[in-house]
Amino acid sequence: MVSLYGQLYADGDIPAAILVGVTWNGEDIDYGELRVQDFLPLSNEANSTKHGADKFISFFDEELIPYIDKEYRTTDERVLVGSSFAGWFSLYTLFNRPDLFNGFLVTAPTVQLIESYILTQTKTFAKKVNINKTNLYMAIGERDSNLAGFKEALELFEQRNYNGLNYHAEIFKNMGHSSVKGNGNTRGLQFLFKGHK
Repeated sequence: MVSLYGQLYADGDIPAAILVGVTWNGEDIDYGELRVQDFLPLSNEANSTKHGADKFISFFDEELIPYIDKEYRTTDERVLVGSSFAGWFSLYTLFNRPDLFNGFLVTAPTVQLIESYILTQTKTFAKKVNINKTNLYMAIGERDSNLAGFKEALELFEQRNYNGLNYHAEIFKNMGHSSVKGNGNTRGLQFLFKGHK
């Protein structure tokens, strides 16, 4: 993302920004388990990992964002970027705390195993929250196993026409779950910061 940001900034496609990455530290870390723990809100009977998406959102709200705002010269413009499970987490954050960010860039969201939940969330989204000038960009590769759920979620977005939500989605040909990130992140940042000049 740092390299991509530099290229888009040099071309004048996006404004100056502070990039913040969140990761885990320690030795012999099971990144797969930690990703499930932090990014998913659902219990999985086949997996004993406790899911803590709401706790992770609270970390952003109560610790990370206040720290960045205190230590750096910031604006109210914030974008959450995520791919795969982190893409799912970004959508979950949009559905549950749209006030934290005004832009969401989601590539290859993992919806295959939790499809019914994301579709239920999408169906009830308009009743639960009040979004105000929120931008959402979503991308997936046509070879991604999550494509069917992605398309179904897009149909619900179209049907509900959420007031205040400006979104755009793309399906990239000849790309899979991982390869879509480069094009998706590029197009997503250009969409989210369109007209910043």
